[in-house]
Amino acid sequence: MGTDPHRRLSTVPQMFAPGGYSYARRQGHQVDGRHDLSGRSSLSGIGGSKEMVRTHHRRMLMASVAIVTGIAINAPAQAQDSAPVARARATELTPQDTSDGDIVVTAQRRDESLNSVPISISVLRGEQLDAASSEGVIEALRSVPGVTTTEYFQSGGSGISVRGVTANAPTLNGSNPVSYYLDEVPFSFVKSAIAPDSSAYDLKRVEVLRGPQGTLYGASALNGVVRVLSNDADLSKIDYKARLSSSYTEHGGVNYRADAMVNIPLVEDKLGVRLVAGYVNNDGWIDRPGKEDANDVRNFSLRAKIGFRPAEGTRIDLSYWRARNRSGGLSVGTEDFFRDTRIPEPQSFDYDTLGLRIEQDLGGVVLTNSTGYLDLKNDGIFDYAGTSFGIALGSVFGTKIFSNELTLSSDTTGALDWSIGGSYRRARDRLDQYTSPPFFTYTAFDNSDAYAVFGEATYKVGQIELTGGLRYFHDDVSARASDPPTPTAEEGYDAVTPRAVVTWLPDDRTTVYASYSQGFRSGSIQYQGLVPPEFPGVRPDRLHNYEVGSKLGLLGNRVQFETAAYFIDWKNVQQSLSVPAITVPGAFVTALVNAASASGFGVDAKVSARVAPQLTVSVAGSYNDLRVDEPVESSGIVLFRKGERLNRSPSTILVGTADYGFSLGGRDASLSGSLNYTSRQSDRGISGGQTLVARGQEQIIGGARFSVGLTEMLRATLFVDNVTNQNPRIIGSATIPTNDFDLRIRPRTFGIQLEIR
Repeated sequence: MGTDPHRRLSTVPQMFAPGGYSYARRQGHQVDGRHDLSGRSSLSGIGGSKEMVRTHHRRMLMASVAIVTGIAINAPAQAQDSAPVARARATELTPQDTSDGDIVVTAQRRDESLNSVPISISVLRGEQLDAASSEGVIEALRSVPGVTTTEYFQSGGSGISVRGVTANAPTLNGSNPVSYYLDEVPFSFVKSAIAPDSSAYDLKRVEVLRGPQGTLYGASALNGVVRVLSNDADLSKIDYKARLSSSYTEHGGVNYRADAMVNIPLVEDKLGVRLVAGYVNNDGWIDRPGKEDANDVRNFSLRAKIGFRPAEGTRIDLSYWRARNRSGGLSVGTEDFFRDTRIPEPQSFDYDTLGLRIEQDLGGVVLTNSTGYLDLKNDGIFDYAGTSFGIALGSVFGTKIFSNELTLSSDTTGALDWSIGGSYRRARDRLDQYTSPPFFTYTAFDNSDAYAVFGEATYKVGQIELTGGLRYFHDDVSARASDPPTPTAEEGYDAVTPRAVVTWLPDDRTTVYASYSQGFRSGSIQYQGLVPPEFPGVRPDRLHNYEVGSKLGLLGNRVQFETAAYFIDWKNVQQSLSVPAITVPGAFVTALVNAASASGFGVDAKVSARVAPQLTVSVAGSYNDLRVDEPVESSGIVLFRKGERLNRSPSTILVGTADYGFSLGGRDASLSGSLNYTSRQSDRGISGGQTLVARGQEQIIGGARFSVGLTEMLRATLFVDNVTNQNPRIIGSATIPTNDFDLRIRPRTFGIQLEIR
């Protein structure tokens, strides 16, 4: 490796020196907002009789178990035409479940059978998400092989890793290497990588694409895409459903959740609307001085979708998502769930999205226009001093993003399938940070105007399909600061990303493919007025992926095998380092640089089987050996030696599920369980002239469910999450010299859920 100072640099920001502001920002814990810095919390607790409430709630839950079981066993059986042994109803999240026939996906921008798509892809179906106890999409994604999620903001913002590729931190450390969509709206920020924990109720499905998807999805699809797709409005019938849940968390308290959906056709077969609303009220389980359960949560979500079919071949869908999330603090603490902060750390995570999709069949070709708008604000307070008096850092991160894509595609009846299109995205990010006492204030603006043109074609020759695609991308970015004021800096970035696939389809249950694909992430400008001028803007990084995979169905598709083996070559990896601030003496700020490359082999594998009419089992796993190719240094100090893993990059993920269906008192019932394993992650940083390493611990988390249909319209589920009450240290921070900043998962939680429809 050469002596280029911008390549031999720390990939992790360091602890903030006295008097500065960027400590929390550089640790990846964006604590944004102009809350009251006087110490007042935005959320209130249960009160002085909290232990009495907890005891009462535990008794109520135990009574609920007895009532549900008693009703199921003793009530008269409903009239049944089915066999006496019920088929398992999937209440555990089992991606790509084999139990309900073929699944249609749109991962390649057209309707296709899941089993024939030459991509490593997992699907979470809406029916499974409704039945599961997961409260949001981020929690549900933990059941997907090759995917890890890190809940940085208790109130709704997380980071996503696919095959070990992730951002250094959720904010201000480069854009997202995993693209995230809510319907037609991309969460594609200029310099941040936040993924919202959207409500998982009444969704059509969630598609998770592993590997680069730069040709069809553009920037931020460096190594994967998550598509959250809502149900369309039904234009022919009135429909409704609801879900109620109550649970208790050990070392915490009572939790409540309610969701509801109503579908109304306004003009039969022409116009209809579907409304979905949800509310979550969770007690916390992290204590701080003077307050128990400080990380409590209040989340509200609203979704509306209007469907309009004015004429044959014309389809118009308008969708709106709204989230208002509030939390009393971060989910970090010691192994005793204690955070030693003297200042309340309330947070909020709010967003509104508007998506419009217009599709017109032109006879042999389909013209599609997708428009999206996102307005997001994340704010909060963070105490980074850890002293008896405390120093509060307040931050407000906001963004407004407009996007539009126009695509012309062929139908799928001929030997040649093709699509061409173009896209435009306008993003405006703003960051305000300040401290109390008022040591420092800073306001930064980051803008991006990007456009792209792309095309992809598939030619079918017997059992062989040949696919080729190409995308050209251009991004004009600018940055300035108003406090202190700076001139506007401007840069332009270009990229061309190809994709090539050879697919063999010997029958309708077998798919074998080999592919090369490339992903990219756009560059960005350093923070004006803070980062020294010798650090230029960071260039785009690229990820080359070489992959072979297969999908095989046996015994009438009762058994399915899926495998994908790949090699990743990640060039010009965008990393962050700590540098002295030029306008704040003694302070350090984050600078983005292109550091060493990383590479490694990996494999995804899954087998799922219906071993009996009433029993379905699934085992899936992923492993990647992604490691740095050259030493990474800062000022002569080695941060990463050759062959070491990057920060926050787990190597191994295993997921196992089982569902057993049976008849209980003549009623449809099921037992299900899950077990998830994630290998440890590490965080490296440099402080005091030495390399520090914070090592996380392995995660082995289990869940169990008992579900029974009480009536034709009512179903009850008793559940336990984190059955064995595991308390691993998921990840800490190398440069924070306290033991109360380790990210924790929620302790054992048990409860009851009612589904009404």
